Amino acid sequence: MIKKKNKKKAIFLDRDGTLIYSKKKSKFKIRPPYEKKELKFYKDIKYINKFKKKYIFIIVTNQPDVKRGFLKEEFNNYINTELKKKIPYKKIYMCFQKNSNCSICDVTKLGFFFLKLICSFWVSY
Repeated sequence: MIKKKNKKKAIFLDRDGTLIYSKKKSKFKIRPPYEKKELKFYKDIKYINKFKKKYIFIIVTNQPDVKRGFLKEEFNNYINTELKKKIPYKKIYMCFQKNSNCSICDVTKLGFFFLKLICSFWVSY
């Protein structure tokens, strides 16, 4: 049996529009930044670090623009590297699908996704 003190609490964060500014694509759609001059972090991101002693941070983000060719994979990785400098996230889960055929984007598979996370990081629930 796992003792409760060995379990960690986690904070799950979205990336675009939550930690970094997203660009408006249309009235109801947003997109990630595609180049360095568009990349801007929210100033309040620094306050997340107040929780780093008690929680692990896990980023969950869908990035279909990589698959579509609008966002270069190298720049996507650059965004994640810059984000790591701001907050010490434990893991980032990305979905590159254009539709909802993955466990991150498909709500019906989301339970399995979180169960996998709980087992991977001994996350308390």
